[in-house]
Amino acid sequence: MKIENTFLSRIYKKVKDQVEREKKQWPVESLEEAFQHVNISKRASFRESFLEGSRPHIISEIKYGSPSVGIIKPRFEMACTEIAMSYLKGGATALSIVTEPFYFKGDILDIKRVSNKLHNSKILRKDFIVDEFQILHTKVLGADCILFIVALLGPRKLELFLKYAEKYGLEALVEVHNQEEFKIALNAGAKIIGVNNRDLKNFRVNLDISIKLASMKTKDIVLISESGIKSGQEIKLLQMAGFDGFLIGSSFMREKDPGKKLNQIIRSSRTYNEVVL
Repeated sequence: MKIENTFLSRIYKKVKDQVEREKKQWPVESLEEAFQHVNISKRASFRESFLEGSRPHIISEIKYGSPSVGIIKPRFEMACTEIAMSYLKGGATALSIVTEPFYFKGDILDIKRVSNKLHNSKILRKDFIVDEFQILHTKVLGADCILFIVALLGPRKLELFLKYAEKYGLEALVEVHNQEEFKIALNAGAKIIGVNNRDLKNFRVNLDISIKLASMKTKDIVLISESGIKSGQEIKLLQMAGFDGFLIGSSFMREKDPGKKLNQIIRSSRTYNEVVL
């Protein structure tokens, strides 16, 4: 598959090299053996957690950096486990852990660190997944859900990777940016679809992307809006459009207490709801 997006094509090459290094560090055979000891039903469904109650369901993201702004929060300021505990205290439905090391300053072992300390947390691995090895590795480390990007994988590989995820007891959040990708996600059998409001060509954010694509939601899909959400008012408007959950990272990570900021947004979305009603 030819990747049209220049950022994705650059990162694809880096990720492929990184995966080859990881395969040497964690041989597939050892991961397969470790998988035999993983309880794939140990936690409640990631997807179903977004269908419980009417409160805003937020995936709070642990993301130390990004290509657009560089370092968001230095690691020495706050460990991933501290951030995770802050988020859960603040009311997060799930945690997103960015593991890509070059552009986003992530660490694959952050999944294991958080999973081992917070056994009942629901964890999404957010990375550029291009190899089956990454799917197995994600499960063994303790994640519940994995991100698949349609623009990176294309229809055939997406369908194959969804089958691999099911094989290893992982749920998948399938990320789209436009109507064509949304159709590909639906045809591949995606159950959780994330609309990314950030244009990966220029990194600009526009919430109208979510509003525009919300009408494509089917009754069995959990729909997540990703990127650029900063207020309770925006969350309520997106809820009214049909979104079940919201992935927020940068605006939380800039705060000294990310969970406190999360809780403020949850409360403000409820206040806005009362005003609208």
